This record gives sequence, structure tokens and C-alpha cells, in this order.
Amino acid sequence: MKFEVQPFGYSHDPDVPDVEMGKESIRLTVTEVVCSEDHQVELRFCANALFPAEVGWRYHSLGEALVLVVNDVDQHDGFAVRTYNSFIRFEQDLTINLKSPPALPLPPRGSLKANDFQGAFVNGVVSFQAAPPVHRPSVFLYLVLENYVSNVVGLDLVDRRAVPF
Repeated sequence: MKFEVQPFGYSHDPDVPDVEMGKESIRLTVTEVVCSEDHQVELRFCANALFPAEVGWRYHSLGEALVLVVNDVDQHDGFAVRTYNSFIRFEQDLTINLKSPPALPLPPRGSLKANDFQGAFVNGVVSFQAAPPVHRPSVFLYLVLENYVSNVVGLDLVDRRAVPF
């Protein structure tokens, strides 16, 4: 599936959802869905992430470490993209964001218990070509980092709206 992303932002946005401590680590919301007649989709998303500090310390930038996953069930296709702005060139190569790997094997889900936390905000605009919708919603997206997974948001392309799960 061909997709395009606009530069990601990493600052607080009025639409950023709250993370419920102890119940989740990443919260995603889609604030705008535009779908043209030829099913070109453009969406704006905002996310808030809060990880135990031992996870956060493994990365140079938590905001740039998250991965957005988009799944179009009607096309049996999708994509995943790291929330990293590759057009920016730094003197120090930061394309490798991981400072130290996690201990393996990872448990099925990331622990939500900790004394200290590190957080990040991510917002951005993503566009892609979707199939004519059969299911409602027909496209689903979520964010991941290691074994931490956000809530899922569905896109109803007929009504041009986001459906939170």
C-alpha cells in the first residue's frame, strides 16, 4: 500500500488524549478524516505515550520510536511507519534510536507498573489510497513500541469519521 506522511510533531496538542495510568501506555486519537471520491484518505492523529522509565531510557527519543500501523481490511493490505522525521539530518546519526536493547524474551504485554515514567507526544498527518469500503469501519490503526500497544481506532470511510475502540 502506498502512503505518505507529513512531518511528525512531538509537542502537546489540544487534541492529545489522556493516558490512563496503570491501564494503558499509549493512547491514540484520530481528529480528522478526509476521504475523497476516489478513496484517497488523509487523517490527522494525536497520541500520548507514557512508559516505565526503564523503557524510555532505552531510546534517544520516545516520540520518534513509536510505530504507526495501518491495516486496510478490504484490501488485505497495510503499512507500518516509524514516527521519525527522516528529512532532518543531524550531525550525530539518530536514525538508530535504540540506546540499549530490552531483555529478551519480552513478556506478552509491557508492564504498566513503575516508580518513574517517561512520556512523549506524537501527532501527524498520514495519507494513503484505500479500497472502496465494504466493511464499516474498513481501516484500523494503532501505535506500538516493543510490547506496548495502543488502543485501536477504526476509520469509517463512508461516514468519513473515526471510530474509537
